[in-house]
Amino acid sequence: MLVVEDDQAIRNMVLEALRLEGYRGTGVADTPAALAAIRKGRPDLVITDYHLPGADGLELLRALQVEGFGDIPALVVSADARPPDWPVTSFIPKPFDLDAVLRAVRRALGKSTANRTSEPSRMAGRAWPGRAGLPRQVSP
Repeated sequence: MLVVEDDQAIRNMVLEALRLEGYRGTGVADTPAALAAIRKGRPDLVITDYHLPGADGLELLRALQVEGFGDIPALVVSADARPPDWPVTSFIPKPFDLDAVLRAVRRALGKSTANRTSEPSRMAGRAWPGRAGLPRQVSP
C-alpha cells in the first residue's frame, strides 16, 4: 500500500493504523515521490490526499492512468467536496475516522469484514489528529 500525504503526522497515523490491521505500506509526501515509488514496486492500493504540493492527488491518478497503473485501486482523502468525475475507488472526507479508512481499504481490496476476526479494530474510536498530530477520541 502507498500512502501519499504531505502532512507527516497524518501519513504516519494512517500507516500505523494499516500496520495494526495487518497491512504493509509505505508513505511519501508528494506526487513525484509517489510515481517513483509506484514505478519501483506496484502497490495493491494508493491512498492519496487531494491537496499535495505541486501536482495534486487527481493529477497523480491521471498520471497513473497514462503510465499503465490505472488499475491500481485508489482512495482519495480531502476536506473538499468530491467532484463527480474523480476516478477513485472511494472518497474519504476530512476529518476522517480511521475505522472508515480501514473499511474503505478492505472494500477496495475486496476483503470484507466477514473474512476478518471478530475482534474489533484496534483503531476503534480514533479520528483525524488534532493540532498535536495525535489521534483524538471520538464518541461512538
